[in-house]
Amino acid sequence: MGDSIVQKVQAACWGDLQWFVERYTAELSTDLQRGIQALRTTNQAEKKILGNCRILRTVRHNLAERYPLTEEIGKKLEEQIQKAEIQAAEFFLATHLPTIKDHFMEDCTDVRWVRLHLEEKLQILDMKQCERFVRTIHHRTCVECLRALLMALRRLSSAEQKDVSRAFLKEGQQMQNLFKKHLGPGSAPLINPIESTAAILHAKDFGALKYDVLYLITAHPDVRDEHLCTLVDSNTSVSRKEKKAVLNLLQNREEPTEESEFLFFEDIELGRRKLFFCLCCC
Repeated sequence: MGDSIVQKVQAACWGDLQWFVERYTAELSTDLQRGIQALRTTNQAEKKILGNCRILRTVRHNLAERYPLTEEIGKKLEEQIQKAEIQAAEFFLATHLPTIKDHFMEDCTDVRWVRLHLEEKLQILDMKQCERFVRTIHHRTCVECLRALLMALRRLSSAEQKDVSRAFLKEGQQMQNLFKKHLGPGSAPLINPIESTAAILHAKDFGALKYDVLYLITAHPDVRDEHLCTLVDSNTSVSRKEKKAVLNLLQNREEPTEESEFLFFEDIELGRRKLFFCLCCC
């Protein structure tokens, strides 16, 4: 009888915590749907949400020290808390992503300003134990940087393209360091699509270009023909004949079968340039 009562108390405690976390994330979703800007406060909504996520993880940890935590309940709780982190990221991005986009509209080559802007805004947030928040901000920022780089390559001269790609490569590495320091010691490394993209532009010969292109499409299966054409065409060290040979290798590449958690190229539209169009121009 005693064991039965203990089990019921345990189940009630974990059930109440699950209910509370699910209700909290549902309320955040409603707030986002109503309009992020109208609900923002001077104290920053994302700062409060991240603080609440840490509190919820502490409660879960303390409760687990008294009552056994099943793998299923632990997984569900973590999924809900991560969902709250993503919603915190949406509050942050609603304020700062339009500013970054507007900046790139005025100057698609100045990625340094973007890094410094993020560094200033992120330093006032306590992101400890909030890895999903960090990865979401990192992902969306990288997408905008890639969009700006690809657009710049289409507009600038060959000499200007080299300078811009070097700037993006340098700032991209520093941006990786900026986000990396907010992750825990056991966290998986952050993907750096800017580095693998810039590598194609700086490939010195056919072999290096072939390797870098194949690496990019393997690491980022959502990269499309329009992106690859722009990158390969912008390389000034490899002959047109060799560029054509590299692009020929991609003519019949298979569509990706597995979905990645973070897609960096999917939302970047440059215009429907197909590989055969690029090959005719080479």
